[in-house]
Amino acid sequence: MPYANPEIKPFFSIVIPTRDRAFLLKDLIDSVVSQDFDDFEIIVADNSKELFSQDLLGNYKNEARLHNVKTGNLNMADNWETAINSASGKYLLLFSDKMILKQGSLKYLKE
Repeated sequence: MPYANPEIKPFFSIVIPTRDRAFLLKDLIDSVVSQDFDDFEIIVADNSKELFSQDLLGNYKNEARLHNVKTGNLNMADNWETAINSASGKYLLLFSDKMILKQGSLKYLKE
């Protein structure tokens, strides 16, 4: 569900700061987009030196809920802050790139 109208906000903003760990990022993104609840956005703040994460994120170009924020060259705290400040949802969920989201989690949290 894309949010072209800035007055319509997603229920959850799922914020994922990452750096040089595309091999972990895919599993987390896949676990989020496969949820049985779809009122969310995904913010990936990619602080990577290499292009592997950007290549991976290119595979999700048709996923309108995913927002790729290329930061690069920030310290960890600033990358996390950039990621959080990019969120527009009613509630914010902050995930490390080495996590995955169990099926049904977003629906459960909303209820």
